[in-house]
Amino acid sequence: MNTLRLVMAACPLLAGSAAADLAKLEVPIGPRGATGTLYLYVFDAREVSMQIIDQGGLDAQAHEHLGAAMVAHGCVAGATGGHFDPKGTPLGLVVADGKKIGAPSGKGEMTEGVLVQDGERLRILRAPSFFGNGASQARNLVQAGPFLVENGKAVTGLSSRKHARRTFIVTDGGHRWALGYAPPTSLAALAKILADAERFTPFKVHAALSLGDGSSAALWVKSENHPFYLHEVDPVRNFVGLVQR
Repeated sequence: MNTLRLVMAACPLLAGSAAADLAKLEVPIGPRGATGTLYLYVFDAREVSMQIIDQGGLDAQAHEHLGAAMVAHGCVAGATGGHFDPKGTPLGLVVADGKKIGAPSGKGEMTEGVLVQDGERLRILRAPSFFGNGASQARNLVQAGPFLVENGKAVTGLSSRKHARRTFIVTDGGHRWALGYAPPTSLAALAKILADAERFTPFKVHAALSLGDGSSAALWVKSENHPFYLHEVDPVRNFVGLVQR
């Protein structure tokens, strides 16, 4: 069995706070089981709210990059999230601070999930289930996917071929959540790790949703001195930010 380590990252994040922490988890996630590092911003959803930040397109963008957007919106952490076409049009529906962009989509694994701040609750749901209940009044949501874990089990049928950087979000089904970044890995390998309580040690994962992948994947976390920032390479359309309540 591989020896796994969960350790605090070097940056002094939210000193004295037990509600949220930056952590890294070393797991066999790369090609042929190579060890890689998952970076996780672990938080209590009762302490923060999720905010979707729309960049307005790929050319004339509202912010220079994820880090600039997080600072401008007063976020404690954030990641790139949501898929888009080559012209920068979101795949599926995005609602950024009440502004709706795109339209609900029930086709394809990249829009099969909905990450939504529904009043005081942060939730991950299947798109048909969410949109089937009628028009939502949520002010912040993004369609993304695929699902990696559902009901505590790794989703079957995910690709094991394409290895790419990935961002994702996981929950225990209650108040415990983590916003994460993975080094190049496949969807199937990531799902397997997240669903394995012996390997993913912060908490037992009930649901996990892939937010994005490839050169656009990035994670940013506020710290007392210099932020922890795994930088995106290419411009993206949307950011998922977390704001302290």
